[in-house]
Amino acid sequence: PRSFVSTSRLSFGSQPLFAFSLGSSVSRSSKRNGCVFPVSSGYRTIVAMRSVEQGEQSQPPTNENLLRLPGAGNTYPGAFYAGQPVRSIPPIDTKLYQRPPKGTVPFVYHTEYDIRFYGLENLHPFDSKKWGKVKEMLVNRGLIREDQISTPQPATDSDLEVAHTKEYLASLQSSYQVASITEVAPVLLLPSFIINRQLIQPFRHHTGGSVLAGKLALEQGWAVNIGGGFHHCCGCAGGGFCMFSDITLTAVFARHKKGIRRVMIVDLDAHQGNGHARDFMGDRDAYILDVYNADIYPQDHDAKSAISKPVELKSGTGDSEYLTKVSQALSEAENDDFSPELIIYNAGTDVLSHDKLGKLDVSTHAVLQRDELVFAFAKRAGSAIVMLTSGGYQQNNAKVIADSICNLHSKGLISL
Repeated sequence: PRSFVSTSRLSFGSQPLFAFSLGSSVSRSSKRNGCVFPVSSGYRTIVAMRSVEQGEQSQPPTNENLLRLPGAGNTYPGAFYAGQPVRSIPPIDTKLYQRPPKGTVPFVYHTEYDIRFYGLENLHPFDSKKWGKVKEMLVNRGLIREDQISTPQPATDSDLEVAHTKEYLASLQSSYQVASITEVAPVLLLPSFIINRQLIQPFRHHTGGSVLAGKLALEQGWAVNIGGGFHHCCGCAGGGFCMFSDITLTAVFARHKKGIRRVMIVDLDAHQGNGHARDFMGDRDAYILDVYNADIYPQDHDAKSAISKPVELKSGTGDSEYLTKVSQALSEAENDDFSPELIIYNAGTDVLSHDKLGKLDVSTHAVLQRDELVFAFAKRAGSAIVMLTSGGYQQNNAKVIADSICNLHSKGLISL
């Protein structure tokens, strides 16, 4: 999820109160006590805020302040910095792994997924209501019934602490922090209780949905969370409209609750999945295959070192080259003899033609073929697979996702 505005201004009557902008910072990385997070040319960061009511202007924040990491000075418990394995254990009383009612199917969705934020959500190119649209299409087409959908619980702080520092989670009480992560500048001016209810709570439900979908996939062979896929967030920092590291949490909960060990992440969103890559850096039981446009955000070269099978594309890549490279990468991963027990598939549709942020030239038909390739790969590997819908910034994304899910069903790659 990318982009936004360059400058915004809020006035009361004729008196301007604040002016602020979102822009690109310098291309470099920041390291604080083992927690490394990049700031490259695509990161949108609030770079200036000034009070102009009395004609006073404060100095813009320095790069040092902009890069100050929540959780600095603490041991990160949920990822793999400096080769340290996950040590956090999901809380015994977690509700994320509760058994859904009898008769439900492994489609996970909650009405809280859609973000309704007094119209401010429309300032970001992301369609914050696409998840509800996908669900409605699947129901209207007769693939599933409303009462068959598995409903997740929201991730609590205790759940989130499995893969996030307490300091990072506490930082989400800051309007400044949330505005930076979501790339919606006016959020900066709203009180935290509104932000928590209208913005953070939906992210908690998405995250709970991904974790539940991981459980259902291991029990039933496959699952789809009609949401989630926040692949730019790592344990100590969010960004790019990604507030919680749901992919990491899905893997860690599956390891501790289901006793599996080998997890593969297949990330086919147009953007590099730098968050989960940083979380699993040094973990030999995590295999990451990531096909992404190297010309766009986040261009995180440090995180790339954690990707087992990186495939970099150029802007404008079309169907033939795209499908060839995805197919070849999957074949090479199969030959690597990793034998995954769970595949987490980040199925972003921002690869579609005309997506101004993904900047690729992939057709709807090719996206359906791509998803077939991944599910067929999981079937050959004998692995459970959980699909997350991730990025996509056009009004037709919901239809493409629904079309692909129905296609997977018609091809026998998922069964109900």
